[in-house]
Amino acid sequence: LLRWRRDGSRFHAQFVILGIYPENMCRNLGMMRYYLVPTEGFSCKPMMIVRGHSLEVINSPVMEPGELIAALSNPESHALLARDFWYREHETQPQLYHYARVLRIADSIASVVERKRTRSRIYSGEEPAGIDITVAIAEHFAREVRAAGSTPLVLLIPMRDLLDRHAGSDVFPLVKALRERALDVLDLGPAIAREALARGVAPLFTAQGHLSAEGNRLLAQNLESELRPWFDAVQH
Repeated sequence: LLRWRRDGSRFHAQFVILGIYPENMCRNLGMMRYYLVPTEGFSCKPMMIVRGHSLEVINSPVMEPGELIAALSNPESHALLARDFWYREHETQPQLYHYARVLRIADSIASVVERKRTRSRIYSGEEPAGIDITVAIAEHFAREVRAAGSTPLVLLIPMRDLLDRHAGSDVFPLVKALRERALDVLDLGPAIAREALARGVAPLFTAQGHLSAEGNRLLAQNLESELRPWFDAVQH
């Protein structure tokens, strides 16, 4: 949405596509990468929160390195971090048991397990916060794109770890929520899941979970197929 506002709107395209990767539901709830994935460093990003019928952007521009270090070193004094869904105060405060290495390791493992379970609940919709903010962002995107005279489309790019949820007869929860808000969704999850079932996951995804070159080729082919009716409608 921010990229559309800054860069995309000036192109006056007939169609504007908002790509959503399911993990975006988790990322949209936080601004500090460390709190979401403690093993992946201390980068930060803007974050959107719902205010009535509008979206407020916080941490934009993002904190400068010095401010970021100060915030992470003493998060309780930084009100902005309280808005981060993945922030856990008990994880940033020294505890007596931290002096015992075994207990410290056990605490870290428990933290990883808790986040994994929370992620699963976000993907399934049991924890609605991730779907709610992602749908809100998509709705604002669609309204702004329509106001600019273009047609908004939402593209779901499937995750390797969630292919089984795309392979069944049930619609992926995020896709269902987006369509309930009358948004046009190009859901490529089922097509990629079917291909993975026929050929295996390895040719389509890298070990890190991202689409491989072959996976991206397949995604592009299916996207072209999904877009064809929209292009034909414009031409006629």
